Amino acid sequence: MNEKQLNRVMRYLADDLVAGDVDLWPAIERRFEVNKTRTQKGSSPTFTLFVQKKRLHWVAILTLALLCGSMVLLFTPAGHALAQSVLNFFIRNESNTMPAPTEIPLVWVEQTPGVPAATATPWPGPDFSEECGDYPAPRCTISQIRSKANFSVKELGVIPASMYFMGATGGSDHVFILYDTADHSSILILIEQPWTGSSEQTRLVIGASAIVEIVNIGSGTGEYVKGSFTYRSEESLEHWDVDADSQILRWTEGVIFYQLENFGMQLDRETFVSLSNSLTTEPVSARSTPGSEISATPTEYYDLQADYPLTIAEAGKRTGFTLIQPSKLPGFLSLLGASLEPDQGIVSIFYQLSQDMGPTTNGLVLEEQIIPSTGLYDLSGFIVGENTEIDQYSPGTLVGAFETVQIGEITGQYVEGTWHGTDCCGWVWDADPYLKRLRWQTNGMAFELSYMGTDITQEDLITIAKSMK
Repeated sequence: MNEKQLNRVMRYLADDLVAGDVDLWPAIERRFEVNKTRTQKGSSPTFTLFVQKKRLHWVAILTLALLCGSMVLLFTPAGHALAQSVLNFFIRNESNTMPAPTEIPLVWVEQTPGVPAATATPWPGPDFSEECGDYPAPRCTISQIRSKANFSVKELGVIPASMYFMGATGGSDHVFILYDTADHSSILILIEQPWTGSSEQTRLVIGASAIVEIVNIGSGTGEYVKGSFTYRSEESLEHWDVDADSQILRWTEGVIFYQLENFGMQLDRETFVSLSNSLTTEPVSARSTPGSEISATPTEYYDLQADYPLTIAEAGKRTGFTLIQPSKLPGFLSLLGASLEPDQGIVSIFYQLSQDMGPTTNGLVLEEQIIPSTGLYDLSGFIVGENTEIDQYSPGTLVGAFETVQIGEITGQYVEGTWHGTDCCGWVWDADPYLKRLRWQTNGMAFELSYMGTDITQEDLITIAKSMK
């Protein structure tokens, strides 16, 4: 799973399931950045919610005509083309590209160096968030959510062997149910909502070349799509990717709309579609609880405090030099702690994403080192070189390319991208702006700021560097 894997479902939740005057998308997008290490990067997938379903009530002769028309749709090329253009639950884009989400300006917060910032005000979240949690980490049982919703709630009658029921949340008019694997590599999301057919529900756009399959669900049918729009950090356009690890199924049963989506593609198409026929009001999830090998809450995903156990004062005392820290940070970052690498004399300070934004190990890392009198050092300037030279330098120093930037009167170096291994060609430089690093040296000290994500830009890293005191 990766950074943009859930942005469409979250954009739907932000736009359609909460009050129209509250803009939740920026917070939700960050909430769903999933766990990544500093040596790995993300890619994409997506999602949103529904469109008008037309019911045809007619006399017998017209019903027969419709059945004949269905045979044409099933067995002729022209019919297949027509079926692809008449969709109940998707909107086909005119092309395979569409504008990427608009970047939202950051809110900057003044910091007192060495002092953790106050906890950010939580975003409103779903109506039941106080008891049931927010979308990234729902915690209500199906029984609890049924007692709150104003419609009949179903759950999967069959939970895939590799998955667990994690929880449910939502509001009186919608329910969000999450299933997860032990390693969080593949998830299932089931959304239920009374069908209205309003224009606000026709939000899921698919590419012009997307293939929509009609599948049987009970006595009715649903529409299945493999793929999603994807985009790399800071790109202006999203591109339809049929190979993206996302599959989605939409249908109605009676007066209820259902949407089932699998991210991570743990399930093949047949298994995934069969889940729609298993929906039940029986207490299936009550018999499937997360085992000890799976995280049940966001705080259990990984204990970052163990990696950064020192206070700023403790780290400074052990190194023997005064640590320099930002006096200004984006509002979604706050000081967690510091760590020390004694052999290299490097102090790492970690500023974590707000835990209100969901489970993540992403954040801003600041590294500081006294410049030695001779030779290369870990935080020396970036060096452009070939993949065969990687082992000749300290980790992170050799890059495919860098840009010279000004940090006030100081000259620094900015890099986007990282090396990644391939089966065919060894290490290959990938200039993905998802990983950003800024290095500079001043007053006998060397510094690096690094960030994984799309909500901090080159300009933002420079602003943070300028604020350091």
